[in-house]
Amino acid sequence: MAISTKNSTSTPLNAAAMFTGQVEDVLEWSSIFISCATDQNGTLAVKYSSNGSNFDFTDSYTITGGEPFFQSVEVKAKYLKVVLTNGATNQTFLRLQTLLKNEPTNVNIDNDLSLTTNYATSSMSCHQTGAWAVSVSSAPSTVVTANDLDIRNLNTGTDSVTCMQGGGWTAFLENSSTGMVNLLSLTNTAVNIGGNMTTLLISIYIMNNAIAKRYVKFYNKQDATSADTPDATYCIPTGSVLTIPMAYPIAFTTACSMRATVNAAANDNTAPSADDVAVMISYYQ
Repeated sequence: MAISTKNSTSTPLNAAAMFTGQVEDVLEWSSIFISCATDQNGTLAVKYSSNGSNFDFTDSYTITGGEPFFQSVEVKAKYLKVVLTNGATNQTFLRLQTLLKNEPTNVNIDNDLSLTTNYATSSMSCHQTGAWAVSVSSAPSTVVTANDLDIRNLNTGTDSVTCMQGGGWTAFLENSSTGMVNLLSLTNTAVNIGGNMTTLLISIYIMNNAIAKRYVKFYNKQDATSADTPDATYCIPTGSVLTIPMAYPIAFTTACSMRATVNAAANDNTAPSADDVAVMISYYQ
């Protein structure tokens, strides 16, 4: 992870003044995190360009004075710059920071390859030119320069595969699958995420439309009930949205299901009202 000094500042802005970041090449980065804290209202714009001159895409966000702002954005083009426009009153402080993130993709065969039902026929693909560093029982490391790594000869109990080159790597099991659960009303009745197998959650979006906080609980099994202990519980404040893009997916080794309740207790079975809780989950299996 690195700080974009070209698109970060701590110099307060006068009324109606503007901070315009410098054009930065972000092609090698996989995620961009932008945070802003100030005491005045304003507008934040993230601008994207394919050539560094013409900014054809813009994401705009409202900054509310006194409320810290955070946003994760995708890399939509080769170049990016951040523009912050202050409102009608001078700022007394400003902390605008842009973080560039790109961590190696690590795949642990002992855990993650339980995604596949047949080790003998699976393969793993690296979707960017580069080398795989392979830790195996018989040798400390072996560099594989091919784009595809055949995992059938590795020890599924002890070996691991690590992508060691910077740049947006993505690792897949060729016979794995992805899916999405999109619900407008999650209640205390469990909803299964995918089939009865190991499930990796890769993004979570939860909206609470109720007039009080609600709790969404995830379980390492299908068809969970209030008698089960959740593996993860998220509190969603009134009128809020929880968005979690997963740098490292959350793994449920047996299966995964989710429920929404009014109270935080693990065994609570108080159902939210219809349309209180909306969810959208992306997952691998």
